[in-house]
Amino acid sequence: MASSVLHNRDILALLFTYQSGIPLGLKDIVRKLRHVHKFRQQSINLRAILQPIPRIDFNLVTAMNLYRSCPEVITTNVMDHLAAQKQLELLKYFGEQGKMCTVWAMNEASERGYIEIVQYLHAYTTSGCTEYAMDYAAKNGHFTLVRFLHENRSEGCSNYAMTFAIMNGHLRIVQYLHTHRNEGYVPRAMDIAAQFGYLDIVKFLHCERSEGCTRDAMTQAAKHGYLDIVQFLDEHRSEECIGESYIAAAARGHIEILTYFDLRYNFLLDTCRATALNTAKLRSNLTIVHYLNQLTSQNRSLWCTVQYLSRQPVIAFNSFLLALRS
Repeated sequence: MASSVLHNRDILALLFTYQSGIPLGLKDIVRKLRHVHKFRQQSINLRAILQPIPRIDFNLVTAMNLYRSCPEVITTNVMDHLAAQKQLELLKYFGEQGKMCTVWAMNEASERGYIEIVQYLHAYTTSGCTEYAMDYAAKNGHFTLVRFLHENRSEGCSNYAMTFAIMNGHLRIVQYLHTHRNEGYVPRAMDIAAQFGYLDIVKFLHCERSEGCTRDAMTQAAKHGYLDIVQFLDEHRSEECIGESYIAAAARGHIEILTYFDLRYNFLLDTCRATALNTAKLRSNLTIVHYLNQLTSQNRSLWCTVQYLSRQPVIAFNSFLLALRS
């Protein structure tokens, strides 16, 4: 009896349709999807430091076979992963079969700038998102997504949205959030904008916002050689720390910034020049050592030259700076 059944193709196929198990052709995909599910059970911070999962590609026919054979493998974690990997066709198919996402589907699609995924999730699912979505869309410069989330979703953002945009130089997003949101930013963000040389953002925040910055803004701008930002902060802000900025500029060899401070503050810097000189010596920056030695010696000839050139046309002063560099 058993032998006759096993040798009958039609009966055997019918029996197999009622058996649990994974078709051999789907075994590798199922294994990968189970790994995805397990991986995404970890916190997002832990996932960020672990080796990322490679993209899992399979076509719609395979997806249908997968759902028919073992639908339980398509978990919410897997659905979130499909959204994060921009696999819209698979996301739509499994969604039509009743499979659900979590808030992390829209969160991570927003973070990566996948507007089509976010629009689909917004229109056809109820999973929603959190403030993370707009915060990280702003961080990564995805202006279209920031605007879409603001206009179509109610979750909003936190003050990290503008903070991240400031820190990464996304002026257009900063301006949009300033006009349409009221979460603000943390003052350290303006410091970091100064550190990375985002003069347009520093000017915008000074003119349009009230959060301000800290003393580190000028120090970091001086340390990294952004004379235009040093000048702007010196002329318009009160959080400055001239001595620390002078030493920071000396440590990194930015002679233009030292000269700027010497022109502006004359002998007020005598107390910190010794520290600046020692710092330059430790770093073997001979140009800075030579410059500071001349300023601190009894022979003030260079200082007199600086004083004279400060009253001359800009072109003469610029030529002087070039000579100091050579």
